[in-house]
Amino acid sequence: RGSSSSSRSSKGLYQTGVSVLALSGPVKMDLMVAQGCRPLSPYVWHIEEVAKDSNCVLALRREGPEEGQLAAAAVEPLEALREEIRAAVLSEVELTVLLANLNVGLAPDALVGQTQKLAPHDFLIRPLALDPRGMIAVGDYVRTGQRLRFMVREKASAEQDLISHGTALKKRQLQCLMEGTPLDPPIATLLFSCVGRGSNLHSKNSFDARTVASFLPVPTSGFLGNGEIGKVGSTTHLHGFTCAVGVLRAGKGMPLPPAARMPAEKNS
Repeated sequence: RGSSSSSRSSKGLYQTGVSVLALSGPVKMDLMVAQGCRPLSPYVWHIEEVAKDSNCVLALRREGPEEGQLAAAAVEPLEALREEIRAAVLSEVELTVLLANLNVGLAPDALVGQTQKLAPHDFLIRPLALDPRGMIAVGDYVRTGQRLRFMVREKASAEQDLISHGTALKKRQLQCLMEGTPLDPPIATLLFSCVGRGSNLHSKNSFDARTVASFLPVPTSGFLGNGEIGKVGSTTHLHGFTCAVGVLRAGKGMPLPPAARMPAEKNS
């Protein structure tokens, strides 16, 4: 059931307002949030010191190979970044591209003080600014003990990130099927992608929609936006340059529409 409220111009163009879609009945929704970044290096850092009442990180300590192990000495964030760049960048051209697309990933608050290994998509991607005094400013609240990774957003990483989410979904479907507890069948997807992820990034039209459809061959609806909402960890965040997908599944007793009555494991 849908409704909208807005002001419309004489030409029929809606300039302001809101559209609402309400779902009822035995329908479920899975979420995929592809933030489009890759780690600059394998290093994971722990925030050792933050500036009072600010979002500036003053010191980092590198995570060791053993769970819970940290380096003996903390370093300034810019020195930590230089260390990663020296190991990952091979040319001045690569360095220029990297610095133009550099972000940070922050581990969710619920994991502060915990030591389990995290996958790249477990980190919340946020912009950063480099300060010549050695610190970095992050576009979100930062806390002592929080884990941080330097991340890069580019065409290849954005495409691979979305594909990895689709692959993980198919693996989960197959695993549940083999265990005798199949997931409810998907009937549609809702896809909300950043305007910055269009053909200017991918050099092709509708990459996000086509990729999602290759894993979930069901009807898709959505739009391009200037900010996307989705969960990372247990908390919902506002994102940028992200593809957020809601996979609608038919619950028990819900009749399947004709478009959803097709083989479910085409891409397994």
